[in-house]
Amino acid sequence: MDTTIKQSFLIGDEWLYYKIYTGFSTTDTILTHHLHAVITGLLEEGILDKWFFIRYTDPDHHIRLRVHLVNTEQLGKVMLAFQECLRNLWEQNSIWKLQTDTYSRELKRYGATLITEAETIFFHDSHCITAALTVLEEPESENTRWIFGMASVDTFLDTFGYPIHEKRTVMESLREGFFKEFKVDTPTKKDLSAKYREHKNEIAAFMKTETGALKQLLTERNTRLAEPVVAIREKIHHSGKTLNDLLGSYIHMNMNRLFPSNNRQCEMIIYDLLCSYYTTEMAIAQKQQLQKEAAAPL
Repeated sequence: MDTTIKQSFLIGDEWLYYKIYTGFSTTDTILTHHLHAVITGLLEEGILDKWFFIRYTDPDHHIRLRVHLVNTEQLGKVMLAFQECLRNLWEQNSIWKLQTDTYSRELKRYGATLITEAETIFFHDSHCITAALTVLEEPESENTRWIFGMASVDTFLDTFGYPIHEKRTVMESLREGFFKEFKVDTPTKKDLSAKYREHKNEIAAFMKTETGALKQLLTERNTRLAEPVVAIREKIHHSGKTLNDLLGSYIHMNMNRLFPSNNRQCEMIIYDLLCSYYTTEMAIAQKQQLQKEAAAPL
């Protein structure tokens, strides 16, 4: 491990880490209507330059929020901004415990030399998902969140330049891990296949032709991810990591941010649906190619 890469950050260092304990049902509202406003203000002032969140249970559900200070001399101002927001939530009984903690980077998982790029990806993904959660509050089809989740994973893979057959390979590998974890049996697999068949037209429409606010958020995220993706591709050969492993971890965090509860089950379903979607699209492409060849003049 590269010893020049800092692994842990205490209070007073450039990364500030909060654990905000709340219920599953209130997490989205806290993120979209309270924390996001504070963070956006600090970003616009140039006091913060990155932030990200995950949902976690230890065993109590909470938001793990990390924010990166441009200058540690501004720590007091940052903490006061969050204190006002979080105190209001405390007084409304929306949160029941608040902690600061040491941020220990997962250098083994993400690669010591690639951790900065991982944090940049988490930053842009957290911004995207928080904005998406605001859109998802509006009256929508009950399927919108998980179909958006499929598109989110798909566009992540696009950003790293994966063609469709490699996308399916990655999804099959991730799905298999979850099938083993949850001991998925044949009847459950049939239920998952039925879910895809029932919604495949809706899925295809969103994935291929949708141009609304949610799709725009994914486009903006992927534009912002271009720079860290280039850096990862340049540095990965000396990191001891594989791109598929890193992508699996990035996508896992994306799924964690999107779904308010039962994250791992939701993640498994998304991967299975994407396997089915890619299989369908590959079959359509193959059929079209055969028709094109048959119609070509001899």
